[in-house]
Amino acid sequence: MKKGGLIAALCAAASIGGGFTVMNQMQPSVEPVIHTYETEVERTEKEYTVMLYMIGSDLESEPDEVTGAGSSDLEEMLAVMMGEHSEIINERVNLVVEAGGSYQWGLPELSGMRSARFCINEEGIDGLTELEDTNMGASAALSDFINYAAGTCPAENYILLFWNHGSGPIEGYGYDVLHEGDSILLPEMRAGIEQSELDTRIQLVGFDACLMGSVETAGVMSSYADYMVASAELEPQDGWDYAWLEIFAEENLTGEKIGKKIVEDYDAYYEEETYPITLACVDLSAYQETKEALAHYMELLFMEEKEDLYGMVSQKRKGVQGFGNSSMVTDCYDLADMEQLLWDLSETAWTESALGDAMDRLIPIRRSRGYGRTPCGVSIYLPSATDYELEESIKRYRDTGFENTYIRFAADYAAYLLNGEMTDLEAGIGQYGQQEEHITAELAPELLQEISALYLLAVKPLPEVENCFYVLATDSDLSVSGSGKAEAVPEEVYTALKGQPLCLVEQYNSPERTDYLSPVLYNGELCMMKISFSEENADGEIMAVIPVTDKVSAKKEYELRTGDTVTPLYMLFTDETTPMQELSVREDIYENLYYIGEELVMEEEWDVLLETVTIPLSECFFGFMIEDNRQNFQYTELIQIASGAQ
Repeated sequence: MKKGGLIAALCAAASIGGGFTVMNQMQPSVEPVIHTYETEVERTEKEYTVMLYMIGSDLESEPDEVTGAGSSDLEEMLAVMMGEHSEIINERVNLVVEAGGSYQWGLPELSGMRSARFCINEEGIDGLTELEDTNMGASAALSDFINYAAGTCPAENYILLFWNHGSGPIEGYGYDVLHEGDSILLPEMRAGIEQSELDTRIQLVGFDACLMGSVETAGVMSSYADYMVASAELEPQDGWDYAWLEIFAEENLTGEKIGKKIVEDYDAYYEEETYPITLACVDLSAYQETKEALAHYMELLFMEEKEDLYGMVSQKRKGVQGFGNSSMVTDCYDLADMEQLLWDLSETAWTESALGDAMDRLIPIRRSRGYGRTPCGVSIYLPSATDYELEESIKRYRDTGFENTYIRFAADYAAYLLNGEMTDLEAGIGQYGQQEEHITAELAPELLQEISALYLLAVKPLPEVENCFYVLATDSDLSVSGSGKAEAVPEEVYTALKGQPLCLVEQYNSPERTDYLSPVLYNGELCMMKISFSEENADGEIMAVIPVTDKVSAKKEYELRTGDTVTPLYMLFTDETTPMQELSVREDIYENLYYIGEELVMEEEWDVLLETVTIPLSECFFGFMIEDNRQNFQYTELIQIASGAQ
């Protein structure tokens, strides 16, 4: 993240059922090779073959611990394939699995194995074949699995499912922990399907993975599949509810019917949870129409007379629902709700291009909960300056094969974020200080045009260190007059958990809802607690606890429960004189980024509910935190409210 300030910067920092030999010993790691497979026993072609490509990664195990998320879902599948309707389901469907990319597996049948292929049927795990330690993040491995499943278990219709982490159109799908976290990028996914010997369209492709519900993913899959089911958002670790497989007991199935069942079961599964979730079934036959409408929209957008198109993009994105996780609370998501973004940028272009009509046909089935503005069902890439490898991300984005005009727009916006100069606050701020109970600043008109967000910043001094503070809150609940006068009212009331204030940094704001991130140690793991305020939850609600990662988007969202421990963390706010070496040896400082609060144990059900605490104004300092259109953060001088101001 680019940083700067008048006084400081936030610290950021083989076979099924016979015909092949089972391998008894793990083989050395080899590069994937694409084979041709033919079953050595005669098989009756069934109505469906479901092909599950499951990279277990850390969701299934760590080197010395089984976490078991993959095994849990395999057990759900076993329950259906061996359950009440097993006879009719097994007559109609083959369920073929490749499981790998994990240190170990919790399912007893896979004990001692890292990679295997097998079928799940009325007998349970059938035709188990241990595999060589092959990189599941390689496109050839995907091709070989498709060949294997289709060659040994032919069917009239095919469904291809991907299970693991997902990171959207830039970082792609999967994280093979046995091969340096290798993933399958969208061009590699295209190659994996293209180079297989499958000679028919896939009826449905599904991603039980985070963030893969993007329009760019739909673009790749439209060449090979009829429907796609995926989430634009992070998924909870439990992922899909595989009871949806019961639908194979029904007759006259279509891709849309199956997709609808997956979406509805997912929605029902999390009905009682607070997680924000969204899942959609995408009709890929409508992708080309949507792509052409998007091209028309972009032409109209470029034609509009706007002095600073990309500055407007930075300003508008603040009210658009983003998806993903953050390694820092000041990070900006690079996946935006497609409909919200493009509607907000230009209602005229949206209407004249008929893009909305096309998207209605593209996304016939969607379910969402836990949002202020309901997501449309698919995301779209929008570059962010908080992407430390933004230039490389744009190179990858060009390789996705998405609509050319939007790729140009994304590349130009990325260049705008990277190449512009930091806004000169000193030249743009006039009178600044305390006026009665307000903190005010006179902002020049030219400065207002360069600001995408303005927040009141509340901090407390860090004990025993001069010129070092920790953050209590940032909040955009302030006013800016037509003449450019910004006014904010410092408050004494702060959101807390079990009597201890939380550090709340505003992330998203719309008329319906305001979301904050609060850094915590959740059962010892660095996480961001997502807290939302709305008319329905005026006192705030903890929506999810999301692990921090700088590698992949974790398919993990926790719900705060009794028995959990939470240690609030507070972002450090420093200037150039702060002795960072002195901070690094303090036991109350976490990774030179956070001041550590008191560990809280959730002993009773009501402990997980938010409350408020009062901190006198005299104990705090306040100022404005300003984010410019290029996503630089700068700060005014801190002010301590004079005694008796309130």
